Amino acid sequence: MRQVIQGVLAVALVFGTGQALAADPAVAEIRAQQQELREKLVQGDASLAALSAAERSQLQAAQQRVFEILDGHDDADRIHPAQRTQLTNELERISALMQDDDRNRLVCKREKRTGSQRHVRVCKTVAERELELENSQRMWDRANICNQGLACSN
Repeated sequence: MRQVIQGVLAVALVFGTGQALAADPAVAEIRAQQQELREKLVQGDASLAALSAAERSQLQAAQQRVFEILDGHDDADRIHPAQRTQLTNELERISALMQDDDRNRLVCKREKRTGSQRHVRVCKTVAERELELENSQRMWDRANICNQGLACSN
């Protein structure tokens, strides 16, 4: 079980950095790891006993999305960058479920930078995204208070 988790993390890191392996066994490795994990789920493996029914369902749904993305691909370089980003997110979701650590799960997005037509991959943990959301909400609230003419410090 530990090997499956380590393998999923290693593959997620490869896709998370946007790098593909030279001969790219990663696609085959992902399929094999996910198939092994699926078999353990079906067999009711004791190493997965800590997962709730909802977590098992989420895991199976994430795996299904992984298999759909990989369907017809033998080379990671041929996977569209948007699908590669989705693949990274699904592998991270699976890893987070397996480790019961959602706050450290990496979430990636493809964004266009201001003044550029090129997409870049931006990856942050769930905790970082929550912190950014809290900070922006705080700034928004402060701006509204200042705009209403209430006490506002610079």
